[in-house]
Parts: sequence; C-alpha cells; structure tokens
Amino acid sequence: MGELAKLRAELPPEVEATLRRHEEAGTTNSAEYQQAEMEFYKRHLCRVDPWPDWLNESFAIMLANPEVYNTMNGPSESM
Repeated sequence: MGELAKLRAELPPEVEATLRRHEEAGTTNSAEYQQAEMEFYKRHLCRVDPWPDWLNESFAIMLANPEVYNTMNGPSESM
C-alpha cells in the first residue's frame, strides 16, 4: 500500500468514498469533493486551526493560477 493510500485509509469512510467517487467521475471541481479534500488537508497537510496566513495565501495564489499545480499534482494532493 502506498503512502497516499495509507493516509486516505485514515479518513472517515464517507469522506474517502466521496473523494473516490468524484475522482472516478472526473468531478473534482465539485463543492462536495472540495469539502472532502479539505478534511484530508486538515488531517494530513496542516493540523493548526486556524491555518496560518502564509498557508492561506499559498492556496489563494494556487487557486488564482492553478496551471503549475495541476500539471505537477493533478487536481488534488489526495489523488
């Protein structure tokens, strides 16, 4: 089992199922997928609550121009 699969296995089953369903359907831009993705991020990207300003700024920059991120990672870290 790869490391990503191990991290995903730690998610609540309904969150992992949501991620998988949208990834298979190609609907990773849906609000439901993004909510499930946020659960992954809260558990495995940054556990500080609220997130630090620098992390929020990084996400804002990425969302403003996602071309490089999508080329390197695909639509999500959790895939």
